[in-house]
Amino acid sequence: MAAKKKVATKIATTVAKKAAKKAVKKVAKKVAKKAAATATTAATGKKSSSGRRRVVASAQASGGAAIDGTQRALRASLGAMKVPELKERLRANDQIVTGSKSELIDRVADGITNGALPRCPQCGLGRLRVSKWGGYYCPGGYDDDEYEDCRYKVREDELERVPWVFGPSKIA
Repeated sequence: MAAKKKVATKIATTVAKKAAKKAVKKVAKKVAKKAAATATTAATGKKSSSGRRRVVASAQASGGAAIDGTQRALRASLGAMKVPELKERLRANDQIVTGSKSELIDRVADGITNGALPRCPQCGLGRLRVSKWGGYYCPGGYDDDEYEDCRYKVREDELERVPWVFGPSKIA
């Protein structure tokens, strides 16, 4: 009787292990597929599910090529940071601080790789934003209480970026 229980337990354990391995492989495959889709979206610069254009440093720097190991490591280290820390780094460089965590990571990575986006040289009020045609544009900004519209546009290769400021983190 005890031998039959041992055999049944061993069989059940073996079946459970095989099922667990199969489930892990299935989940790993889904994760890899999702990561590949995310990398493709990031590399092509297409809009994210939130409708906002993703600013991807590697896509801008290499004309849409795949993200290399250095960029992956940079994004992984930025991904470990909390949203307030990412926003602090963006504020230190006078960048836009709104958006999801992935958008903040994209902005910080782009700034570290290519330099910070300057304020609009035409109106001095607006912050440059990535345009769907590949360059940058200024939507304008508030001067006192009035909104001033600005139609400034610049191609990526014509824009002179400001060096990224690396400072100590003030968040405890």
